[in-house]
Amino acid sequence: MRLILSILFFFIFSCVRSQSESISKTKYFDITLAGVKIGELKATRTVKDTTTIYLLDSNVHFWLILSVALHHHIETVYRGKNLFSSISVSESSNGTFTSSVIWKGGHYQTSVNSYKYKNSDSIYEPVECSIARFYFDEPVNIRKTLADAYGILAAVKKVKPGNYEVEGQGNINKYFYENGEFVRASIFSKVRYEVVARK
Repeated sequence: MRLILSILFFFIFSCVRSQSESISKTKYFDITLAGVKIGELKATRTVKDTTTIYLLDSNVHFWLILSVALHHHIETVYRGKNLFSSISVSESSNGTFTSSVIWKGGHYQTSVNSYKYKNSDSIYEPVECSIARFYFDEPVNIRKTLADAYGILAAVKKVKPGNYEVEGQGNINKYFYENGEFVRASIFSKVRYEVVARK
């Protein structure tokens, strides 16, 4: 009887412990411009119970008439399948710019203060996808995604299997997958550059 109780206690303890532990996955990418590496991107996904947190950290430095240096950080939190918050901070020679999208009072409150762009329009529909997820999951059956830096929903178009386009603020970014795994992305932000998965 004592042995059975010990086994039962161990089983319950293991289940509770496994539910409280977090599971993290980190991926690294090179950022290139015209085939030349100009920076790096680190993407981390942490899952604990029903909460999922995505962290994107990128550093870029290159010459375009003048020296250009940029650090960009995004922290996105999901509760269940829906986005709860997305906080974005960019630091460059032009200054520090922020963007926040937070679920509050039955809708998303938006506050964007970016370079020559501001936005405080609320989002009233549920958000189930943001750009951070693209680095971990192929956006199958996703029609809209949060463009974190702009605080808006952007259309997602499947061009062909493994090839997707995201259109927002007049720019089109392209994402490519093989067997469900992210391979590379073509991103436009003042200049067009690529984010390439490391092999």
